[in-house]
Amino acid sequence: MTGGLGFIGSHIVDYFLSNGDDVTLVDNASSNVVSPEYYKPRARVEKFIGDIADASIVDAIFYGKNYDYVFHFAANASVPRSVEDEDLNFRSNVIGTHNIMRKAVKHRSSVILASTSTVYGEYNGNSADEQSTARPISPYGVTKLLDESFCFNYGRIHDTKVVALRFFNVYGPRQRGCVMSDFLERMTKAQDTEDIIMLGTGNEIRDFINIKDVINAIVLPLRRDNMWGEAFNIGSGEGIKIKRVLSMMLEELNLKYALSFSGKSWQGDVHGIYADIRKIRSFGFEPLIDLRTGIKEFIRTERENGYLSTRVHE
Repeated sequence: MTGGLGFIGSHIVDYFLSNGDDVTLVDNASSNVVSPEYYKPRARVEKFIGDIADASIVDAIFYGKNYDYVFHFAANASVPRSVEDEDLNFRSNVIGTHNIMRKAVKHRSSVILASTSTVYGEYNGNSADEQSTARPISPYGVTKLLDESFCFNYGRIHDTKVVALRFFNVYGPRQRGCVMSDFLERMTKAQDTEDIIMLGTGNEIRDFINIKDVINAIVLPLRRDNMWGEAFNIGSGEGIKIKRVLSMMLEELNLKYALSFSGKSWQGDVHGIYADIRKIRSFGFEPLIDLRTGIKEFIRTERENGYLSTRVHE
C-alpha cells in the first residue's frame, strides 16, 4: 500500500486489517492524515517511511516479499502544487510509479492504481465516461494520465494485472485540504459576524462520493477478474454545485453564516465535471451513502476528533 498514511490509503489499510490481512505500507509522511504511530499496536502492519521516487526504498519494500496486490495511492495529489512545483509533481507521480511498477511486474503483483477525474480536464458541468476525451489542464492531471498509460502498457508487456480507478471528489473522516475540510476549518476560525469567503464562484460542479463507497469500489477488482486492464470512474454519478454542498453543511451545523466567493481559483481548476458510472455499475458497484448522510457523518467525526471548535459548532 503506497500512500498508506494518507486519506484514502489509511482507510484501505484499515479495511484489510479488519479482514485479518497482512499489510505493508509506505508513505513519505509529507501529506499524511494519520501518524506512523497510528498503526504501532497492530502487528499485521509493516511500515516504511520514505519516498517511492527513491528506487532503493522501493527495493527494500519488495525485498523477500511477494505481494498479491499493490495498491498504488502515493502521489502529489494537489493541483496547485503541481503547477507550483512541476519537478516534484513529476518525480512523485511518474518516477515513483515507474519504481513501483518495475518491482510489481517482477514479483507478479496485481496493481490497483489511484487515478483521478482531472485526467478529463474541463467538461463545463457535464458528465464524462471512460471513453470521453482526456485533455488534462494541470500538471497533476497530465502525470496521472501518463501513469495510466504507463501502467497499462507495462502490464500488457509483462502480463501483469492492472486496473486504474479515476476518483472524483472523495470525502469523509480524515480528509484534509479539500473543499469540505477547508470549509469547516474556515468556520472554526471565523468570528460570529464574519462572512465565510471561499475560492471560486460557488457554481462549480463536482461529484462527491463517500469514502465508504469508495472502499467498496476499490476492492471490487479483487472479486471481479474481468475488471483488470480497464479504467473506471469512481463517483456518485451526480453533479452538484459547490455552494449547495456548503449550504448543506451549514444546515447540518445549524449555523447562519453568509457565504461569499472570491471569484478566483487556482490555475488548473475546472468549472465542472461529474462521473458517468455506468461502466463500474455493470460490475455490481452502487453508491449507497447519499450526500446529506455523508456530510452529517463527516461533521460528527470531525467534532469527535476535535477538529471543530465547541464555541462555533455545538
